[in-house]
Amino acid sequence: MKKHIIITLALLTFILTAIFYDELKQVIVVAGYTIAGLLIITFLLIVILLTWYLLERIRLFRARRIEAEKQAHVLTVTAGNQVFVRDTDQRAVWRVMHLEARTFSNGQYREPSELEFQQWQLFNTPHRVPNKPIELLPAQTQVDLLAVLNSVQRCLIVGASDSGKTTLLQWLVSRKLHTSRVIVIDPHAYPHKWPEGCIVVGTGRDYVKIDHALNALVGLMTKRYDEIGRGTVAEMAHPPITILIDEWRAIVFNIRNASEAIKALLTESRKAAFSVFVATHSDRAKPLGLEGEYDLKDGFAVVRLSNVNGQRRATLDTGNGERPAILPGPFASHISPTIDIDRMTFTEEDLEPQPTVIEAHIMRLYQQGESFNEIARQVWGHTGGKQTEKIKQVIAQFS
Repeated sequence: MKKHIIITLALLTFILTAIFYDELKQVIVVAGYTIAGLLIITFLLIVILLTWYLLERIRLFRARRIEAEKQAHVLTVTAGNQVFVRDTDQRAVWRVMHLEARTFSNGQYREPSELEFQQWQLFNTPHRVPNKPIELLPAQTQVDLLAVLNSVQRCLIVGASDSGKTTLLQWLVSRKLHTSRVIVIDPHAYPHKWPEGCIVVGTGRDYVKIDHALNALVGLMTKRYDEIGRGTVAEMAHPPITILIDEWRAIVFNIRNASEAIKALLTESRKAAFSVFVATHSDRAKPLGLEGEYDLKDGFAVVRLSNVNGQRRATLDTGNGERPAILPGPFASHISPTIDIDRMTFTEEDLEPQPTVIEAHIMRLYQQGESFNEIARQVWGHTGGKQTEKIKQVIAQFS
């Protein structure tokens, strides 16, 4: 029976094909051209996207190389309370922007030659009081960097590799542990890098943890301002918290909203008893995530570190021009500061983000075994792709 059915179907297929051969031929030809066209378009799109990607990678590589070359050729020199920049490229020239003949360079004052002094006199003659002798300004005295930073609320520490940033931060952590809770955000941390007693976040390039910590700190700051607004706590009366952020440029590059969090901490945290120290390779606005808001950087105390012929140097600018500063020696990792336990009200668990009312509701329904559609209906009253995606994000964040 099955054999007869198969034969019958085959005959019918043959007859129909013979009758509608021309129409079927046209359909097959059109389908073939369509598929071929789609394959060609897909191939061209892939080639265009790959070409664009390779060009972007080449442009990014060239931009990084140019930036590195710029950084390698820049030397900052102070004279009196003024600053000028020397481009160490052989084709560069000195651009003097100070009113003193003597310069402070590489940790020492250099007296001008006779020709330099004559040129300096000629340059300043229109601005001098007639018949008043020219006198050099008194030499600057170096400041104790750690002593000054004790009273600084926000600070930018700028320096290339091997300029002493980590050593300075280690000393800061050790000193701050005497008076505040210290949180170090460092994606490149390793065992025993930071003194015992501080909270270290981000070890092993854990940028998700860093993102959570930054959001939690902004949330804590908001909570403190709420308490100040209700009058339950006075300004600056909360237990102090010191935040040290190492490798800030890498954090901005890997966390989309990191710059917003740090801007909030820098501009609003003082009355909430926060101190913020940021270490970076560059003080330019874009690498700091402050592009378009460069004036924010003006509120920093700026420490500039350098390594000249194996000698580490530092200058400090608290708003009145750069001054040479005394760096601390190598950090002794065995130092164990005395910590005021009464101030240790902030723990590592506090850096975990707290769910909102809606997020907490989503987590309760999820833990009860409800489906995504049911959770969406109970929370928002309707379902959809956006609601499902939001539920997945909440579960991933708080599971």
